[in-house]
Amino acid sequence: MSAKKKLSDGVNQYEDWKKHTLSTIKELEDWLENHGLFSEEAWNTLARCFHKLESDRITIAFVGEFSRGKTELINALFFSDTGRRLLPSDAGRTTMCPTEILYDDQRDEAYIRLLPIETRLSDHTLTELQKMPDEWHEILLDPNDSDSLENSFRELASTLHVTPDQARQYGLLNEDVLHPHGRQPKYIDIPKWRHAIISYPHTLLKHGLNILDTPGLNAIGTEPELTLTMLPSAQAAIFVLGADTGVTQTDLDIWQHNLYGHQKQRRNRLTVVLNKVDTLWDELRSPKEIEDSIKSQILFTARTLGVPLSKIFPLSAQKSLFGLVRKDQDLIKRGGIIELEDHVNHQVTQSKQEIIIQDITAELVDLLEKTGSVIKNRLSQEESQIEEMSNIHQQSAAAIEKLLKDTQQEQDRFRLNSNALKHFGHSIDEKARELQETLDQRVFEQALTEARDSMEKSWTSKGVQEAVSAFSRQLKLYMMAIERKVAENSQLIKNIYQRFANDHGIGVIQPKAWTLDEHQKQLDAIIEEASAFGKGHRISLTGQSKVARNFFTTIGHNAKELFSKIQREINHWVNSSLQPLAFQIEDHRDMLNRKVQDLKIATQSREMLETKLTESTDRAQVNKQQIEYIGNLIDQLNQRHIT
Repeated sequence: MSAKKKLSDGVNQYEDWKKHTLSTIKELEDWLENHGLFSEEAWNTLARCFHKLESDRITIAFVGEFSRGKTELINALFFSDTGRRLLPSDAGRTTMCPTEILYDDQRDEAYIRLLPIETRLSDHTLTELQKMPDEWHEILLDPNDSDSLENSFRELASTLHVTPDQARQYGLLNEDVLHPHGRQPKYIDIPKWRHAIISYPHTLLKHGLNILDTPGLNAIGTEPELTLTMLPSAQAAIFVLGADTGVTQTDLDIWQHNLYGHQKQRRNRLTVVLNKVDTLWDELRSPKEIEDSIKSQILFTARTLGVPLSKIFPLSAQKSLFGLVRKDQDLIKRGGIIELEDHVNHQVTQSKQEIIIQDITAELVDLLEKTGSVIKNRLSQEESQIEEMSNIHQQSAAAIEKLLKDTQQEQDRFRLNSNALKHFGHSIDEKARELQETLDQRVFEQALTEARDSMEKSWTSKGVQEAVSAFSRQLKLYMMAIERKVAENSQLIKNIYQRFANDHGIGVIQPKAWTLDEHQKQLDAIIEEASAFGKGHRISLTGQSKVARNFFTTIGHNAKELFSKIQREINHWVNSSLQPLAFQIEDHRDMLNRKVQDLKIATQSREMLETKLTESTDRAQVNKQQIEYIGNLIDQLNQRHIT
């Protein structure tokens, strides 16, 4: 089996796993509805899981300095079946802007969307610009016309001839090209496009694979969303080095600032490719000498980057592509692409499975456990009812009358407490309003505006650093205030559940305490990135105020998106917090009503009591079957893996 076939099979296996899980969600939805257990919380949970699976994609990011062969590697890994070099990767003619390669299943057509570099003059983020179709230039593609495809893709390498002042306005001036005491260049080349999105009907892309091709250090530094959003969200990142250059200082800067240093929780998803090993192939040297030279480069790379040898893959993307196009198995083997494809296949499916299991499986299991708790309480009530009805046969009429009176009094107490649930609901609503006031976006917007104003008053490294530090402090205080209010809400919900448990023996599982842990990690990452930028690790601020403004805008945008997400999750948590208890209260009310009815029947006819006893026994048996079904479903979800 070829490496490309293995990669395709890995993605297909993941798709099969998704389809099976989607089928399980639909089955669970029908089952809950048929058994009277379908609540608003259940609907929201299943809808969220369904949407996540339907819209889910696998993203592989290719990162490295210019001229390391990233685009050629993408050609070899994914597009060799076109029989040509589909993406431009010739010397001096390669992709000049961040490029996303995917398949747009909503439009179901092939195209290239190109965002003009002039949009850097606006304050819109890339995320915002993606919702503005008029800002983009579009080229429709004919997947069956290879010549036309190749010509269209050459547009990715287009540049503009501009003055240094124009480049400075765009935040794209490399000050190294200016000479303090020499002749200044009249014109320099900058990318024509800021960002590109390619929709192409490749089999793997149709199955949800996304590819992110990034330019070199300068582009990464000037497009903050690459660092803050796109790279962190990738399931795998492939860092490309050149065997002809080794690990240079700029390579190390990218590795530390954009991958290894700022994605500690994702380090196991990083792969290093030592490309262009064909530059070490020398006919005047023996195969052993060439092999030793490559091994020496691998060892040096491992020590420098701090990664295990198993994560480093020496290869020649160019020779691998030639071998794949020409069906030359010896060249394919020597090119080294097979081992990388095997690794990517395993890494992508494994990392994606981990995310899905932690996210979707956890939500489904939580819903099933809550549902199981409700059914177990129903079973417990039925078994108590069965025991009481069985004992009634041996009791006198007076004893039955007393039991009836006691049950009716319990009914009255329960009715009062049930009515009190509305009061508790109002209390939760009040706490929720306080929480929403804490989450008021205007507070956040004010902090962002103050920090931006402060930064723009002083375009010095110190001024930017102080503005970023002040904004980071405000973000931390904002999160701490939210955390306090969440703790107050959690305690109130816990007290309500405890009251019903103490007064009426209702022992339903409480909703899992909602925490800010994951969101705190995301905020820490934003603050860490902001701090690194403020300390000047990203760019020199000389002539780069536009870059600083864009970077700060993106940091603010990502923080705002994070707090908006927190707000949505809190709303869902608060609105669904009493639903399990409401279910149990309804069941308890029904049980008391049946018990009163059964006791009234017992005072009139022992034969009718036998019928009621049989009905209760049948209900208990159904409850046991339901509990078994839920237990089996939980086991299936916990044990299901992508093979």
